[in-house]
Amino acid sequence: MRTYIVEDDAELRGALVNLLRLKGYHVEASGRGREAQEVLLLNDFDLAIVDLGLPDIDGLALIRTLLRH
Repeated sequence: MRTYIVEDDAELRGALVNLLRLKGYHVEASGRGREAQEVLLLNDFDLAIVDLGLPDIDGLALIRTLLRH
């Protein structure tokens, strides 16, 4: 399962990536919402875990944009 994590807290992001990889997931991650938006719009992922309080874009706005495409 391809998973993308959007989390600006580097320690939490790293912990999530490591845990999911140990469970056999293919994981990519970003700490920036706009970067994640570009990646998620251009690639197919099965799951996106999105922090709602990102510094550069609201997490809900990111989710809404992804759902429209």
